[in-house]
Amino acid sequence: MYFVELFYKNAKFNGTGKVKVSIRNGKIPKWTTFISGRQSEESMRLLTLGLTGVKYSSKLRFEKQQLLKVSGPFLHMETLIACHKGIDSQDDRYKFADSAIRVYPEGDIRKAPGDEIHHLSMAAAYSKMVESAKLNRHFLLAYGPRFDFHRGTDDFDFNDPFMRVNRIQTMFDSNARLTDPTAFLSILAHRAKYKRVGPLHTMERLCALGHTWLQLNTSAWMIKHHDFEKQLSLLPAWKVRMLLPLLDICRHLVDAFPKTHCPLDFPGVLLLHRPDLFCTEGRFVDWLHIVDALVPNFQIFITLPERLKQRVPSRLIAKRLELPEWENKVEKKASLRMPSRFVLLVQVDGHLPNLALMKLSRRFKKSRKKVVLTRRGDFSKGPEAAFASCIFNLEASLNRVARLRKNLGGILEVGGSGVDISMKLEKQIEELDPDYDLYPELGDRAIGFITRGCPNKCAFCIVPQKEGKVHQVRELDSLLQKRKKLILLDDNILSHPKADTFLEQMYSRKVRVNFTQTLDLRLIDKYRARLLRRIQCENTRFTRKNYYFSLNNDKNLSLIAKKYSLMNFTSQDNVEFICMYGYNTTLDQDVRRFAFLRSLPGAYVFVQQYRPIKGGPPANMADFFDDKADERIDELIGICFPQNMRNVENYYRWVSGLYVETFGKLHMNLVDTIFRYNNRHRKGVYIASLSETGKRT
Repeated sequence: MYFVELFYKNAKFNGTGKVKVSIRNGKIPKWTTFISGRQSEESMRLLTLGLTGVKYSSKLRFEKQQLLKVSGPFLHMETLIACHKGIDSQDDRYKFADSAIRVYPEGDIRKAPGDEIHHLSMAAAYSKMVESAKLNRHFLLAYGPRFDFHRGTDDFDFNDPFMRVNRIQTMFDSNARLTDPTAFLSILAHRAKYKRVGPLHTMERLCALGHTWLQLNTSAWMIKHHDFEKQLSLLPAWKVRMLLPLLDICRHLVDAFPKTHCPLDFPGVLLLHRPDLFCTEGRFVDWLHIVDALVPNFQIFITLPERLKQRVPSRLIAKRLELPEWENKVEKKASLRMPSRFVLLVQVDGHLPNLALMKLSRRFKKSRKKVVLTRRGDFSKGPEAAFASCIFNLEASLNRVARLRKNLGGILEVGGSGVDISMKLEKQIEELDPDYDLYPELGDRAIGFITRGCPNKCAFCIVPQKEGKVHQVRELDSLLQKRKKLILLDDNILSHPKADTFLEQMYSRKVRVNFTQTLDLRLIDKYRARLLRRIQCENTRFTRKNYYFSLNNDKNLSLIAKKYSLMNFTSQDNVEFICMYGYNTTLDQDVRRFAFLRSLPGAYVFVQQYRPIKGGPPANMADFFDDKADERIDELIGICFPQNMRNVENYYRWVSGLYVETFGKLHMNLVDTIFRYNNRHRKGVYIASLSETGKRT
């Protein structure tokens, strides 16, 4: 984000007016200076509020009436910003965004009606500024002349959903605290030591600038167990004072961009009111040079006494930043040319290539029709016929189907398990070879069925109704079409009487197989175990060996253990168990199931939430928790698998939400576990959303 323009009306000291940056050849000044005083201080606060928006401005600690003229009904502000693609906005149509807020005499801050934004001078089209909870969205930092800092009280766990307010609070409150320097440097050094690229880059830049401009001994900052507290305690107070805002800037950038190589190189806006008070007057210019080098792509506004404004180096004042530019995707889409007459195939959902669409494609290409495949999207004009495949009966999938029907009307035919489990391809189409040109990403991989159906009659499964009893539909050789890799979609191949023959053929032909729908471990015997160990069983991308089984309840675990032992797996194997949750198991049973799998060498879990088929049984979660729920959850989070724990977080989130709905409170150990390794910056927002659920309960 870069600031472009601010209009204000009824400000206490400034009255009505504008703050605007000069734009020349698509560039704006990096440094903008104001002479300090009541008016410039108010201007900085107005800029802060305008760039922050209602959501976070309303959380600031200060008397908001101080900004409002006594005679005015409210303080009105309109702000225009330039958005950076992928950070501030995912919408490629606009590179500018606006917001309008009003501050009322009673201290309320509210959004102004959209139709009352008419004081901005930019003629270009722009969208509304999105007040997202994402830490990297519309990145703004603002510092007043006085502040304190945390001493062992800082929160690095993202528990506060409004932690973005910490970035700007000192502009309004001299008692606000900046980052704990000792704690932050220790954390940064620890992460840098383990070669986490973002923290390492940040620490290296801090070390270089601290050594060059502040004469700090930073040579030991990368050494394990360096005592930062002792080093900082020996520094002169003025050096610590200079260092505090710099560390705070780094901390918030690392928090906002945790997965990037160079977080300090991202764009943003920095407001500094009287930065000359951060340090001694003699070192003031040095401090400006540090800031300039620390955040090279930040737009910076400062207020200074007139005598010091003259000392700001002309080299800094001359620097300019490029306004963000990108192509207009809407125009690009409009220029997309489709064949004049074609058949449209739509894969509504699912990650694997859609076999039904591949066979339909073969059918239409035989009739010399042009075929176009799209995933999830649609074309409102052009196709002479359209076919969509919807596999899952999910709200998102059904919404896509509804949009397709609205846009394509009567030419659209929708099939798949998500809408009608009785609908099947015509026999002559089903018998066709799939069109592999439809999914070039398959490469040398074949995909399809040798058998369909399953003898089990699980109430939660569509296979008994859709496919019936197990039966053979294809020979291995005709399925492979000379390929040596096979994504096998069979529901329960081991239940077919000729299962041993199928496995023998795979082994003798040296076929690499992905049993993507899992194997029934209960049907394994010594002979089948030997065959499966000899077959190259791999993942869908065929990048490593992988075996797939399922375990949807805690029944017959002793039998599962016995059958598993026949496979002679070791800890070096990758054995994935698909575990359904949210159907009819209790937390105690789930914990027992996961603990059992953790005891098996090489085994790990892949959790999948139960999604009722159309007309299928609803989930039964009434007795999910017992009187030892807290103890069971502590057991659950103590079960750690050597891989795929990120997928298990989905189950943790589900349990966490159900716990709040049931007991009206958070289980903080579980919440801490969910965000221990991934998406830590979203923790506060998650806590706030669950807290609202608890209030409703």
